[in-house]
Order: sequence, then C-alpha cells, then structure tokens
Amino acid sequence: MKFKLISFVVVLICLLCVVYAGLSSIYRSEGRVISPEAQAKIEEFCDQHGIDMPKLPDFLTQ
Repeated sequence: MKFKLISFVVVLICLLCVVYAGLSSIYRSEGRVISPEAQAKIEEFCDQHGIDMPKLPDFLTQ
C-alpha cells in the first residue's frame, strides 16, 4: 500500500511539472506560437525559393 501511494505521488509530481512547463512556455511566448524572428526566417526562405506563402493565421503571429 505504501509503495502505491509513493508511486502515485511521484506520478502526480511529474504530471504537475509537465503542465507547469507547458503553461510557462505559452506565457513566455506571450500567446504567439511563432516568434517574429521565426516568421521572418520563414518568409525569407519562401522568397528565396519562389514559394507563394499564404498569410499565416492570426493566432500564430499575434
């Protein structure tokens, strides 16, 4: 019984760490999925190779 409780606590701590890491990552990016630098690199790549890039969705660049 003690082993199951300890295992449950360890799994719970790991789960909370993963959730916290994900939330802090979203917070650091300030809601953007793609940073302005990454967006500029993507646009430059498309221009170099003659790819007609569609407008990125707002949720990626806000």
